[in-house]
Amino acid sequence: QASPPMPDPRDADAWRAMIPIVNAAMHASFAMPVDPSIAVATETLAGVTVHRARPRALPPEDRRLYIEIHGGALVFGGGVFCRACGARDAAQFGVEVVAVDYRVPPDHPFPAALDDCLAVYAAEVAARGPHNIIVGGGSAGGNLAAALMLRAREAGLPMPAALLLQTPEVDLTDSGDSF
Repeated sequence: QASPPMPDPRDADAWRAMIPIVNAAMHASFAMPVDPSIAVATETLAGVTVHRARPRALPPEDRRLYIEIHGGALVFGGGVFCRACGARDAAQFGVEVVAVDYRVPPDHPFPAALDDCLAVYAAEVAARGPHNIIVGGGSAGGNLAAALMLRAREAGLPMPAALLLQTPEVDLTDSGDSF
């Protein structure tokens, strides 16, 4: 199915109308049903909406965490899609996942999404230590995950155990020959 044309960048109302349509299409196309062995809860962490997904069989003392940053062109992919991706990753990786439902334009332009990711990362580092954390994301989420590490270093935060970049959108000029 072809994507609808993107609105004019200056037309905030058109973007507000398009975001839920694209989010629903992303959820329908890519998200899987939540595995019943995964407990999922939506909460606020450090002022940011997150979807915490944890395998029900995971022992409470298991402190490992994957911080998942969703893709979606830095605008789309929030809400139910983000929640479903967190649950999918918890089932796939067998660890607790915090899927960051970061704020998006037009109402929250850059650097709001990156600020949200940093707030969640800092809170989880304080709660469980960086050695228990892996940060990752795909596409725009990979961009934010990479940028998050730079911001975390700049803020004096320790680095996580690993960084997982899945086809990150890092060339925002679209000029590289491998784009």
